[in-house]
Formats: sequence, C-alpha cells, structure tokens
Amino acid sequence: LLGYVMTTAFFSLFFGGGPRDCLSAALCGLAVGACILFGQRLTGSNIFFRTVVYAALASALALLLVRVGIGENLEAITIGTLMVLVPGMALTNAMREIMAGDIFSGLNRTAEVLLVATAIALGTAIPLVLGRYL
Repeated sequence: LLGYVMTTAFFSLFFGGGPRDCLSAALCGLAVGACILFGQRLTGSNIFFRTVVYAALASALALLLVRVGIGENLEAITIGTLMVLVPGMALTNAMREIMAGDIFSGLNRTAEVLLVATAIALGTAIPLVLGRYL
C-alpha cells in the first residue's frame, strides 16, 4: 500500500499539484491500492468492470477531497491517482511481441490495453459528470 500512496503522491506533484494535492492523491492512492489488493472478491475477474470501478473510486474520492477543501487541483489529483491503473507493461509487451513477429499475440494484448484504457476513461468520467450536477 505504501507503494500506491507514494506513487500517486509523486505523480500528482509531477503533474503540477501542490502539497495539498499530494496529500489528496496519497489518500486516493491508498483507497485504490486497498481495493486492488483486497477487493477482488467484490469486483470479480472481469478486468473491464474492475478497472471502471477502481477509476470511478479514484475520481469520486478526488472530487470529494477537492470539494471538502483538502485538495486544490482536481486534475493533478485525478491523473496522479489514475497512473497506477495504466497498463504500461502490457502495452510494452504487446509492442515487443508485434516486433518479434508474434502478430496475433501482440494484437490481442493491444486490444486488452485499449479496453483497459477505455475502462479508465469511462470510470473517471462517470463521477466527474455526476459531480458537476450535484
């Protein structure tokens, strides 16, 4: 969990957040990390649904922390938290497989990466759109 907290906190600083945003992103990272580590029984094995839930949790918690006044920059908190969900290794492996000649395997992994990226976008957008009207 410490890795999730530190990663999200430093990414929020990297993307232009301040100290309060760093703290808010760390709290969001703790929540997402706890869900990833302990919540798989609740979300099941569907990677698309699971990623939508984790991204929605991160986005909703970031919005809540900004509304309460703990965080300042919603964008820095959100992107800092979502960086732990980005499938960077899967994309790298997909490109390596394609370059090595395993076209079908590489395209299969690329499709999975695109689905995960879509799930992150969808999960992030839902709380932000709903939060705009509440």
